[in-house]
Amino acid sequence: MQIAPDQGQLMALLIQLMGAKKILEIGTFAGYSALWMALALPADGTLITCDIEERCREFAPHYWQTAGVADKVDLRIAPAIDTLNVSCWELVMRELLTLLLLMLIKLTTATTTNSA
Repeated sequence: MQIAPDQGQLMALLIQLMGAKKILEIGTFAGYSALWMALALPADGTLITCDIEERCREFAPHYWQTAGVADKVDLRIAPAIDTLNVSCWELVMRELLTLLLLMLIKLTTATTTNSA
């Protein structure tokens, strides 16, 4: 279902107010709502949008490219549950690796500080 321009503006405002950097959209259709959300994201933001219709690839990426946000949008053609399972796993692994890296930095800093 297509959203109205004022709905897109409201979504963009909410995204900016929240400071969102990651968005998951279920249902791409023409890519219009994804366009609004991607425009609202910061430069390092990402939007994963999933749909089961292959025809989304025919027109949506063109609009994102024209608007200069194609690099922020990851269109996944698959049942949303598959994307959610993969995205959750990716998120858990990324957070775990970040935590391990922070622990390593803390240990290295503590060791360096104690030996000085």
